[in-house]
This record gives sequence, structure tokens and C-alpha cells, in this order.
Amino acid sequence: MKSRFSFLFSILSFFLIAIYFIAPVSTIYAATSYIDPDGDGSIGSGWNSTGTNFYTEINCGTRQPNTPSTTNYVYGQSNRINAENIFFRMSSISNIESVSEITIWIYQNINRGDLIVQLYDDDEVTTHSSRVALTPSSNTWQSITFSGLSLAQSELDSLSIAIIGDHYGGGPMTNYIYAMYAEVTFTEAAAVSISLTTDGSVNFGILPLDDTQDTTETGINDLQTISIDAGPANLLVQSTNFSDGTNSWSLGTNNGDNQVLWEFSNGDSGWTTFSIVDTNYTFEDNVPQGETRDLFLRLTMPTSTSSYNQHSNTVTITATAP
Repeated sequence: MKSRFSFLFSILSFFLIAIYFIAPVSTIYAATSYIDPDGDGSIGSGWNSTGTNFYTEINCGTRQPNTPSTTNYVYGQSNRINAENIFFRMSSISNIESVSEITIWIYQNINRGDLIVQLYDDDEVTTHSSRVALTPSSNTWQSITFSGLSLAQSELDSLSIAIIGDHYGGGPMTNYIYAMYAEVTFTEAAAVSISLTTDGSVNFGILPLDDTQDTTETGINDLQTISIDAGPANLLVQSTNFSDGTNSWSLGTNNGDNQVLWEFSNGDSGWTTFSIVDTNYTFEDNVPQGETRDLFLRLTMPTSTSSYNQHSNTVTITATAP
């Protein structure tokens, strides 16, 4: 009779714990910002400037529709079709996941032929776009949009804009550039991002009342591993009550009637109690990017219960920036 009761009781005491994670500050969203010429690359023959450095003459900080000064400028003179390129190194934007679009704005005076614009790497060999021409105009802003891009942070960091004068018609050309900048549409990288490299669930199996079990190697050996994909990160952890859908086991600083003692650990700092439901507790601060941390759980069953059905709960792991 005793053996039969224990068997029946153990089956009714079975429950499953599911673990999920969330990293709210890892939201990725689209944004726009500006980059400006901040260095000279190769300067083809026929290109001249009112200053020693070409890029300083067109990096005036003026954005369309405002009119820039026409005192300083870069100008191209040529009698040839397809004069040589002039390359401008561009500034960058930090924390980029991917660049999807770049619009080049140029305030210019094109009196003959076209100004052709193309995106290059600083090596002046690798291209990121096809050539697109600006048509003749007098002292006005014109723009060229390169869409469908997928540039990584390193590619934006080494971006150059190449300009070539395309001459047609009789006589020499002199084309002036007074200001230039680029408007970049990008997806911002997550400041903090975490993931679970394990299955996200723990099955404690059959446990009697007032029993204690944990997920360490000497327990059921079912740790959960958190990966810091973007960081560093502060890790927080919280828990719901246990429930079978009707009956609940609450959390507390000790176990009791319909109450469990529910604890967590990173394996180094002892056990911390989930004493208040849905409350964040510090798991570990300032965990470096690229590292992992193991979450261990320990459960002490209620001393008595109103239900012997399967109970489950949810543990949530949250990452925030230090």
C-alpha cells in the first residue's frame, strides 16, 4: 500500500518548467544621418581647387535647401571625354548593422557635359554602385540616390565618393562643385543582444512534496546557456508563479503550503531566491560580448498543495546596457 501511494503521488507531482528570454534594448530600427568629405583620395588630371585640400573646399556643413558659399570650390577642366576620377574619402557613422541607401547631394554648376558619381571603397578599385550622372545645371542642388545597398559597418567606414567629368559637345568644360554631402539610410545595430544556445526548457520530472532538486551536474544536469551576442550586457532574471492552469504555487523565501522555494545561480555566486513574482533580479553585470553564462535553477517543492497536477512556470532573462 505504501509503495502504491508513493507511485501515485509521484505521478501527480510531475511538472515542467519552460524558460524564455527577452532582450528589449536589442531593438533594431532604421535611421538616417549625414556623412561628409573628410579626406582626399586620388585626384585626376584636370581637377583643381581653391584650397590646398580639395575636400575642405566642399565640406561646408550646409544642407539643402540652404545655399552654400560659392567662394570655395572644386572645379574640373577638360577637353576630353571621361576625364579622370577625383575621390573623396567620407566620414562614417558608428553602430551600423547595414546601410540600405545613400543619397549624394551636390551643389554645383555644370556648364558642359555631366558629372558622374559612383560609390567606391577607399581602395579606389572596389565599387558599391553603378555610375549615375548629374545633368547640366547652374548653381543648384542635385541629388543621386543609390538604393538597394547592403553595406556593413566596415564598408561604410571605408567609403569614398568618386566624381568624373563626362565631356561632350564642342570646347572645353569647367564644372564647379561648391558643396557635397551624403544622406545615409541605415539599420542601427543592437546595443545589446542575447540568445539562448540551449533548448530553453527544463523538465524536473517527478518530485515529492518538500523535496529539493537542481539543474547542476549533480542534479538533473540541465543548465541553460546565455550567449552575449552584442554587449557588454547586464543580465537580469525573473520568474512567474508555478501553475497548473487553476492552482498556483507562489514564490517565497521558504517553501510552505502551495509555496515553493525557487532559486537561481550562475555557478559562482551561490543561490539567489526568486522571492517576488515577476521581479527582476541581478544575474550578472557587465558580461563581455562573445562570452556565455550558464543559468542554474534549484527548486524546493511545497510542503503541501491543493493540486497534484503538473505545474509549470516561465523564467525570463533580460539584457540591458551597462
